[in-house]
Amino acid sequence: MTNNTLRILTALAGIPAVIALIYLGSWPFALLVAVTALLAQYEVLGLLDKAGLEATKGVVMPAGLCLVLASMYPPLLYVAVAIVLVWLAASPFVSGRPARTATGAHKRGAAAGRDSGPSATAPGILHRLSATMFGVVYPSGFLAFLVALRVTRGEAVDDTTAFAIVLTTFLLVWSTDTFAYYTGRALGRRPLAPTISPKKTWAGAVGGTVGAVVVGIVMKLLLLDVLTWGHAVGVALVAAVAGQFGDLAESAMKRAVEVKDSGALLPGHGGILDRFDAMILAAPAVYLYLAFVARIISPGL
Repeated sequence: MTNNTLRILTALAGIPAVIALIYLGSWPFALLVAVTALLAQYEVLGLLDKAGLEATKGVVMPAGLCLVLASMYPPLLYVAVAIVLVWLAASPFVSGRPARTATGAHKRGAAAGRDSGPSATAPGILHRLSATMFGVVYPSGFLAFLVALRVTRGEAVDDTTAFAIVLTTFLLVWSTDTFAYYTGRALGRRPLAPTISPKKTWAGAVGGTVGAVVVGIVMKLLLLDVLTWGHAVGVALVAAVAGQFGDLAESAMKRAVEVKDSGALLPGHGGILDRFDAMILAAPAVYLYLAFVARIISPGL
């Protein structure tokens, strides 16, 4: 069975379940996002570990979970802040130890006698601080905006409209990925970011963006009367562009530690992070657009 076939079968199995939970909203959808975020967060910790950056898992995982669920139960935001504050207050009293030498290119650089950079020599506490703070925000802090979009309300936003907004966000990200893949294969010549992801092309990026705009227009016709035509196109562009940057950001992290996939949980797709890398940036971008440009949702928890 080819990798592409596995990708399609996995998508066919997973997409109906995701849409059903988006429709249910409330805690079922929030828990879906929470599980997804924690699995992706675990994979991020693995990438950081390969780079010699050891995060404090006892801070990253609970704080990330609290951030995802804060829209359902706002006091959890303060719990997340408290976890980080206590850890930061205690960190100066914890002896920093040298960070483990990173794998891959860093090891080869050290073996060749070249300076392998701060990751091999700087006090471990500096690496632990930076890795832990990054791990708290990425990906859980950004994926939390999916829950915020689903429960948000405004003068023109009821439960049905919130469902349509979140469904549209998923469809925009999925369609960008799909159109970019097939357009790139058919027309791609000039690499988009050759040092990060050589297979991605400018043609694919444009094709993915155009595909997202088409989906945005269709969703405006079917479910999103709350958006003007301009905002329907605007939110599609924001989701497509942010999503592709999210994809490139994760590719850069994987290339830094020389791994193909962040994990192997999803057949044909790799890890959870590989599947949701675009959504990590697209979700907050869509939220900010709808809150501060289109002004159809009320910002806040």
